[in-house]
Parts: sequence; C-alpha cells; structure tokens
Amino acid sequence: MKRFKLIAVVLFIPFIICLIVYSNGGKKMNAKSKLVFFELGSKGNSTLVETIDDKGNPIYGIIDGGKPINYTKQIEPYLTENKISKIHFIIVSHMHDDHVGGIDKLLQSDFVNNETTIYLKLTPKSEHLTNYAKLKEMNIGVIEPLSVPDNIKTNNEVMSSPDSIFQTQIKYYSKADGDYANANMSSNISFGEFTITIYNGINWNTHDVVNEDWDENVNSLTCLLERKNSKDDMQRVYLSADLGENSGENSTDGRKQYSMVIGERISQIVGQVDIYQVAHHGFYFSMNEETARNLNFKYAVVTNSYNEIAYKGIAKFQKKYPSISETEALDIGTNTLKALFSSEHLVKILFADGENYGTGPTAYELIKELQPSNRYVLTRKDGYIKNGNITVELESDITVSQ
Repeated sequence: MKRFKLIAVVLFIPFIICLIVYSNGGKKMNAKSKLVFFELGSKGNSTLVETIDDKGNPIYGIIDGGKPINYTKQIEPYLTENKISKIHFIIVSHMHDDHVGGIDKLLQSDFVNNETTIYLKLTPKSEHLTNYAKLKEMNIGVIEPLSVPDNIKTNNEVMSSPDSIFQTQIKYYSKADGDYANANMSSNISFGEFTITIYNGINWNTHDVVNEDWDENVNSLTCLLERKNSKDDMQRVYLSADLGENSGENSTDGRKQYSMVIGERISQIVGQVDIYQVAHHGFYFSMNEETARNLNFKYAVVTNSYNEIAYKGIAKFQKKYPSISETEALDIGTNTLKALFSSEHLVKILFADGENYGTGPTAYELIKELQPSNRYVLTRKDGYIKNGNITVELESDITVSQ
C-alpha cells in the first residue's frame, strides 16, 4: 500500500509543476497567444491581439479598427462569435479613416469601459478620441518620443538622427489619478505574455521634411510585439501601419520618399522579426529593400487587396506614363511586394484579400512577375492566392494560417 502511495505522489508531482508553470504569471508560460489580421476588403488595418493574464484568463487588445463599415461587418461579428466581451487596450496608429474609423465605433460599444486603455499620439486630429475616452473614464496612454529633435529637413538628417528620436515613452493618464491631470511614465506596454514597444512618437507635420500638412501616414505609430516561448526564444511581430508610404515620390530634393526613409530608419532599431505587417498595406512605394533586409522577416502580411495593388497600379501608372506597357506598369505597381524578397528568411507572403477582380493578370500571374517560384505565397490548390483573416498562433513555435 505504501508503495502504491509513493508511485501516486511521484506521478502527481509533474502535474502540479505544470499547473504552477502555467499559472505563475511569467512571460515563459507555454500558453497560446495569437494575433488575427482582419480581412477588411479593399484596404485598411485592424489586428486583434490575444494573450492571457496572470491567472490564465484570455485578454484582448485591438490595434487599429479599419473603416466604420469594417467594424460593423467584420470586427464586431468576430468579437461576438468568439465570445469576446471586453477589449483591454486599443492602439491607434494614425488618424486615417481606414485605421481609426472602426475605433470610433468601438469606443461607442460595450466592449470598452473604464478598465480599457487607449494608446495614441496626441495631435489636433486625435483630440476627439481622448475626449470620448474621458467621457467613458478610460485610461489614456499618450505616445511621445524619448527626445524631441530639432527641425529635420532632409532624408540624411532622418537617417543620422539618434535612436531616441524614434523610440517612445508612454504617459499614462487616468480618471482616478487627479482627473487626468497627472501622468505615470513607461517605456513599453506589458500585456499578458507580450511586451509591446511603440515607435515614431513625433508629430512629423511640424518638421520641414514633411511639406504637406494633410499627410498623416508619416505619423503612423508602429508596434513591435515580443513574447518568449517555452524554449526561451523571443518571438517578434512588427506592425508598420502606413509608415513607409511615399507621399514625396515626385520630389527632386531631399524630401523624396521621406516616409519610406523614416520607416527604414526605425527598421534599423527594430531588427530581425518573425512576422512583418507590410507598410501601407503593400501599396507601391511603401518600403524598400533595405527595410526588408533590416527586418529579415519569415512571414509578410499584406492587408491590401490584390485588386488595389495590381489593377489600380496598372491604371495609375499607365495614366501617368502613357507610353509604358501594362507589364511595365505592373512592374512599377508591385515594387513594394518585390522588395519583400530582400528578406533572407522569407518563407511566405500572405494577402488578407487575395481575390482576383477584373480581367487582367490573375493573382498567380502577378506572383510569377515578382518571383520565378510561387512557393513564397500562400495559395489555394488552383494557384490563386488565399484570402481571409490571417491568424498567427504563438506557442513553442509560430503557426500562420488563413
């Protein structure tokens, strides 16, 4: 009988140890965390972040919210169907409608309350969000640069600026802390298994490198999400929002491609990642080969539609340059996608909306234009690119599915 009790105790100990490891609240738990990149149709960004708290309960955050119609048709139904009742944090990358429109709707919902924190860059365009957050007594995380630069005028000045200009600090304000009068400081966001670091806290429209005050893409906050797996390896996901879009493509001076250059400079600081959400949805003139080499990603997530990239690219550049052929126009229109192949670790490119519209080249033919082999692109059996929500599951290994 004593021998039987001894065996039972020995067998029971590993089970207890497993429970302790799972529930210890540390970053090395072998529990599931994941990201869902929503398929929003033509273009737009919204990413759901799921992890667990120190008691093993699931917690959720949203980075951008697409357009208002995307919240109604894609995001809210997903939250409801998956029995997600609360969003614990919201990050607003910038104030374009295809990123913040759905956030406006989310703030009006029961998914957020006074325990939700909204993170954003404080500019005149974002003031209405902070006002609404205060009405709901939410917490507010204001993103600012670690150091404020002098006026930056050229690309060379962007590339030679210290890291601290692109790194950020977070000022936390709450209703409970002096009615939003006092702030607590932090260098990143701790969220379950994730550490989230935000870059690009500058309001670039106050600098001469940006000579068009309507531009908002260059103000995009970018997010690095990091998590240690059970093997103590760091898993890294980088979301670049719209930073990289080249609003200065026609410039002949040092302002040319300013947003792309800022994106490249930050990629030097971020370094190698596993997952890269491609700048400006994968549009042309959104990133360069240097950025791809710096990030050296395994998986690239394109949230734009094939129709936007291929057909509208062809139409735009043939109108702009009437003498070029359709093939040449496609070559220009897909320069961002081709830049992805500069990553030495590239395994797959995933299109949130890979459907083929119109009568021009199919998605499969587009990829043949980009690379002789289509092994880099997640396709259906018939060769067409897959479309739909892209799910990245982070456990001991990384699993990407669509």
